[in-house]
Amino acid sequence: MFPDAAMLNLLEGDIANGGFHQLYENKGTKFIRTVHPSFKKIGSKSALRLVEQALQVIENNKAAIDNYKSMEKQLSRLDSRFYRLKESIPILLERYRQTTVVRERRGQCRP
Repeated sequence: MFPDAAMLNLLEGDIANGGFHQLYENKGTKFIRTVHPSFKKIGSKSALRLVEQALQVIENNKAAIDNYKSMEKQLSRLDSRFYRLKESIPILLERYRQTTVVRERRGQCRP
């Protein structure tokens, strides 16, 4: 097996599993640039062209990708805060439901 085989398998696996987006997210452009010439070595001109096009799309959208990554970080921080909430949404929802049912039974609340 030639040295590029393992990297080609990783690249192909990411694309097969989640497309070029997953490949980019998991491996990054440095990995893709390192591996993509190997397609030429094995005679896969079609895959070589597609990977080159994917790299071009990534480069053309660098600002959007950076904005997306910034948004992801901000949302991740909010996720962490949400997970640490002392309030229990299910408990509060159940209390609200019970209170509403009691009011409806007393005629204090209209459905």
